[in-house]
Amino acid sequence: MADTRTYKHISHQLLEEDPEEYLSRIKTIILGINDYPEDMVYTVGVRKTLQDTSVSLTWYTNHVQSLSYLVGTQEKILGPHKIWHDYGYYGFGKEISEALGLEILECMAFFKPDMTIKNFYDQDIIESMDNTETCTHRKDNENFLKRVKELYIAPNSCRPLSYFADIYNFNGATSS
Repeated sequence: MADTRTYKHISHQLLEEDPEEYLSRIKTIILGINDYPEDMVYTVGVRKTLQDTSVSLTWYTNHVQSLSYLVGTQEKILGPHKIWHDYGYYGFGKEISEALGLEILECMAFFKPDMTIKNFYDQDIIESMDNTETCTHRKDNENFLKRVKELYIAPNSCRPLSYFADIYNFNGATSS
């Protein structure tokens, strides 16, 4: 009888509230695929979750674009849009370091989510990150933006399973 494995759910809210736990959960799925190649069937479900645009608080973005709203240092917005800083919104008061953001991005990219999906404002992730007059604009995330652009242009430039096996040292390890 084959082992039955379950993986904990990932969500936009978890990404915002506890990015380390989000990373742990997505790494566990990758680790499971490494240990149990038949679990590759889970990639379809994870990709579908990563492409979920049903959450209004994220301006109907997918998980990758939501991540871009969190990576780096939040800047105060000047001019007519400064009122946004008086209200809570997705990412308000939250910051994910560029290093952690890059690690989460690489894990997300393994599942090859569609990075061309547009948000409520008809912006894809590149357009959104280049927009400096929005409450989601971040600084101190240049390497993250560079990697996002690489993945946007060449989605198959995502890391192979062996990359994760090497960096997470889970060759043959069993997930918990």
